Order: sequence, then structure tokens, then C-alpha cells
Amino acid sequence: MIKTEELIKGFKTAEARWARFGSYYATFPVDFAFNVVKEYSKENDYIIDPFAGRYSSIYAGAVLKRNGLGI
Repeated sequence: MIKTEELIKGFKTAEARWARFGSYYATFPVDFAFNVVKEYSKENDYIIDPFAGRYSSIYAGAVLKRNGLGI
């Protein structure tokens, strides 16, 4: 049986909480997100990603001066 203290200790950091979910297999290179955002939007446009996952497209949008919403 796991003690409460041990369970809580494993969730203290965001990295620890994320690691409990296991590997994330649906990733794509951040360069791909940058290319798509550059090609299909302009500065101050809105980037909406309903399957944000690791938020790569939202990150690329922020760097490229777009507004982003990831769900």
C-alpha cells in the first residue's frame, strides 16, 4: 500500500506530474509548427488548436506574434 506522503511527494513538480502520464507519442517537431503558423497566419491573428497536446503550435504562434488558444 502506498502511503499518502509518498503519493504527494511524487506530484510536487510539474515534471513529476507529467511523467506519471507516460510518453507522449503524438509530438511533431517545433519547426513544423513554426512553418505552418508562418504560412497560414499573419501577426496578431489568432491561432486556435483544439488538440493542443504539448502546445507547440501555440508556442510558435506566441514567438511569431500571434494570439493563441489551446484546448
